[in-house]
Amino acid sequence: MLELAKIDRRRDLHGKEKSRTFAMDTLNGADQQAARENPVQARGHDSVAGTNVLRAISVLQDHAVIDHYKLQTESARAYHVSTLQIQLGRDTNFRSHSLSFGGALVRNDINAVLSEGCECTLNGLYLVGGEQHIDNHTSIDHAKPHAASHELYKGILEGHSTAVFNGKILVRTAPELHRKAVLSATAEGISLSQWISRQIELA
Repeated sequence: MLELAKIDRRRDLHGKEKSRTFAMDTLNGADQQAARENPVQARGHDSVAGTNVLRAISVLQDHAVIDHYKLQTESARAYHVSTLQIQLGRDTNFRSHSLSFGGALVRNDINAVLSEGCECTLNGLYLVGGEQHIDNHTSIDHAKPHAASHELYKGILEGHSTAVFNGKILVRTAPELHRKAVLSATAEGISLSQWISRQIELA
């Protein structure tokens, strides 16, 4: 079990508590591991605090299985910004489960780079109310061929709360294949994105 490390806590000029957390996990010694995050909560249900978390997970070992769990339950007046950077080795299976229940303003960023044969699953659940706002942004880069990715984010909102989900998936192709696709789209008089959508529908 790997947990967040190096917590820097301080207060600003107005007495508001702030914490910054940095962690770098390099996994290369076991076939299956779990990484857990539970951001440090400010004291008191109405405490005003700011949390900034940066975590990087680099999987050097091939055929590894990694489960990542994040539980965010800070006070309803807290501010939480986190970034998770993931670099996966060949044939690695990575699953992330993010649960967000607190914070006045919350932003969760996940950026994953996949190697050949990887499988990446990003799951998220959020529950917000009142004036709370939560952002979930994901980016999955299929840097090598034969990788699979899955995303499922669901939320429950009440009151005047708001939420944003923005998921990006980048699939790289060989230069020759890209050139052929552009020529085919041009010959049909449509944009490249329209041509790709048509090919997906016909598949």
